[in-house]
Amino acid sequence: MKKYSDARSIPPVKQQQLREDAVKLVLSGTSISHVSKQLRVSRQAIHNWLKKHSELGQKGLKSKTKGRSKGRELQPWQSAQIVYKIRNHYPDSLGLPFYLWTRDAVKMLIKETFKLEFSKWTVGRYLKDWGFTPQKPLRKAIEQNPHAIKKWLEVEYPRICREAKKENAVIYWGDEMGLKSEHNAG
Repeated sequence: MKKYSDARSIPPVKQQQLREDAVKLVLSGTSISHVSKQLRVSRQAIHNWLKKHSELGQKGLKSKTKGRSKGRELQPWQSAQIVYKIRNHYPDSLGLPFYLWTRDAVKMLIKETFKLEFSKWTVGRYLKDWGFTPQKPLRKAIEQNPHAIKKWLEVEYPRICREAKKENAVIYWGDEMGLKSEHNAG
């Protein structure tokens, strides 16, 4: 059985030329098997190229840029602005449809602030670099009532926020860690 060369090892310009040559040969009447042997590529690759060509025309055969896109990271001043907003505001006060900061909330904040879009994974990496760590609950309470939670989030929490705003107060969230009132942290 004949071993086919791996087209990924040749430069993108030559890959594109190879795809264009294969499609031209097949469209001119040469069999896929013959083109496959002649150009030393698999028949499946030729089928894929023909499909791309029929869907997108010549554009479907163009080589795509490989690797990370350049210039798609936050500048230090942009990072500082996002960190400031996370530390000093709640997502809902910035018009985001979240009550707590999550990767999705930060992703949306970046998109709305700078018109830049990042994956959830990249946003998580930024948060880690900025010193934020993920906080996950250990378990879900068995007696949890989804209807009551929804009501609390939609009715009670906004009321508490309005009251806090009126009184110029800040709402702090705590978890189940133990604290001693006589603890001396110094």
